[in-house]
Amino acid sequence: DVLWELWADVPARPEWDKGLEYIELDGPFEAGSTGTVKVEGQDPVDYEVVAVHPKDSYTDRFNSLPWTHTDWHHEIEPNADGGYDVTWRLETRGPLSLFTLPVLKAIFGEEIPTAVDEFVALAESRS
Repeated sequence: DVLWELWADVPARPEWDKGLEYIELDGPFEAGSTGTVKVEGQDPVDYEVVAVHPKDSYTDRFNSLPWTHTDWHHEIEPNADGGYDVTWRLETRGPLSLFTLPVLKAIFGEEIPTAVDEFVALAESRS
C-alpha cells in the first residue's frame, strides 16, 4: 500500500526522485490523465498516463520524436521472501526509437537506480 501511495501522490515525487524539479498531473492518477514533468537540466515534457492497475502497476507515455514514444512501466510484485520487487522499465517504440534510447540512457542511466533506491527507502521508512 505504501509503495502505491508514493506513486499515486504525483506532485510529491521530487521528495524521492531527486532528479525531478517538478511533476504535475492534470487530473486523477488514472489512464487518460496528462501532465508535465521537468527533469533537472532538461526542458519540461508533457506525458500521459496510459495504464493504471492500482497497487500493481502503471505506465506513462512520453512522445519524444515524431511518431516515436517512450513508455515508462512501473511494477510492484510480491517476491518469494515475503516482500516486494519494484521495477521500472523503459520501452521506446516508433521509427526513431533507435535514436531515443541512447539519449534516455545518457540522461537517466545513473538517476533511475538512485531514484528507485530512494523510493524503496522512503516506503520502508513509512511501513
